[in-house]
Amino acid sequence: MSSPKIANYSTTISSHKSVAEIQQMLAQHGARRIMFENDATGDPISIAFAVPGPTGNDVAFRLPADWKRVQAVLKRQRVPSSFSTDIHARRVAWRIVRDWLRAQMAMIEADAVDLAEVFMPYMLTRNGDTAYQLWQRGGLDALPRGEVHNGQG
Repeated sequence: MSSPKIANYSTTISSHKSVAEIQQMLAQHGARRIMFENDATGDPISIAFAVPGPTGNDVAFRLPADWKRVQAVLKRQRVPSSFSTDIHARRVAWRIVRDWLRAQMAMIEADAVDLAEVFMPYMLTRNGDTAYQLWQRGGLDALPRGEVHNGQG
């Protein structure tokens, strides 16, 4: 029995097509502004978007597609060499982001969560980092560190 491979490891869908599908999903769910950051090759590396916040002001989020980390996994999993090229790793990374986003949107549509709840780690702070990046550096001191609470005050 062969070991499982990373999701979408054999995709033929271009990163630009996946990004277009992501853009469409975000627009359908109320994103007011959508912006892509490209690298020097012109390939997308992240997508930022803004949605109305609880106070009426827009709240911005940034979703990364870290293709280099995806590529490292593909190589560790010893996929065929044609599946671990830079271009292919970009395809896989964006397809994974697209699938993840589609699942999150399904939870939002089912009213199981709201958009800000799902995307909170990707919320952009004043300095341009995400909330998760700020937390990694210890900047969110109000959040518990590994403590489990029973939810009863």
